[in-house]
Formats: sequence, structure tokens, C-alpha cells
Amino acid sequence: MSVMGIDLKMLHPEPCVEGRLLLYTAVRPIALAKVMNIAQMMKDEFNENDCSLSGIGGVETGYDAAVFILVGSNTVQRCDGTWLWSCENPLR
Repeated sequence: MSVMGIDLKMLHPEPCVEGRLLLYTAVRPIALAKVMNIAQMMKDEFNENDCSLSGIGGVETGYDAAVFILVGSNTVQRCDGTWLWSCENPLR
């Protein structure tokens, strides 16, 4: 869970939109930046073919996975999106 703060009057995490926390949407930009930085470091300092980088954090859709691959991930892991949406719409 990603929490940026706590509302001390209401005693709930912030930001909170319609009762849901911003899990994957808050994490995705941070994760993408880190993956891009690590991928560049791997390219500069190591033989790219000897290492593999898996992107995680905020992957909800196939589009999100493609973005992680474009910034340097070799593979992508998905958890929160599946956990949040699989019961509502397993084909999402």
C-alpha cells in the first residue's frame, strides 16, 4: 500500500478517492523512474545480456506492462491490479 499521509481529523490514509487508496497509480511513476535508472546503469556498467531486469510496481494493464518494457524491463510482474480487479472482471 502506498500512503502519502494520514488525515489526523478523519484518521484515514491520504490520498483517498471514493474510499479507495491510490495503490498502483501512486507507485507507477516511482517504479518507472527506478526501472529506467537501473536499466541505464546495467547498460553502462554491465553486459546487458548477462542480467535481466523485472519491472514491478503499479502494473494494472497490458499498456502498463508495455511501458515498463519500453523503459528497460526484460520482464514485468503484476500483482496489485490482479488482486484488485480479478474478481470484478477477470479479462481486464
